[in-house]
Amino acid sequence: MSEVNYNKLISEKTKEGEALIEKIKAEIEELAEKGRTTAYWGEYGSGETYYSKGYVEDNIDEDGEVDYIDFGNSSWSHEPGIWIASSDLC
Repeated sequence: MSEVNYNKLISEKTKEGEALIEKIKAEIEELAEKGRTTAYWGEYGSGETYYSKGYVEDNIDEDGEVDYIDFGNSSWSHEPGIWIASSDLC
């Protein structure tokens, strides 16, 4: 009887899960782009937000900038069409 390599099986399932998540997130991105909106993934404080290019175009201020997150006296902005982790904003 051969011994089961659980670490290898776990690693394979982890890779499988990550690939599935990336596929689903790509589908979410496509929907957000079509709807010119944002999309959220995960829990508040530990999740990610996707800002579509259309959303950014629709929310440019008179200075030609988009403020995504307002922390009182400061704001943080990024290129449209990417996922931003909540932790990156702190």
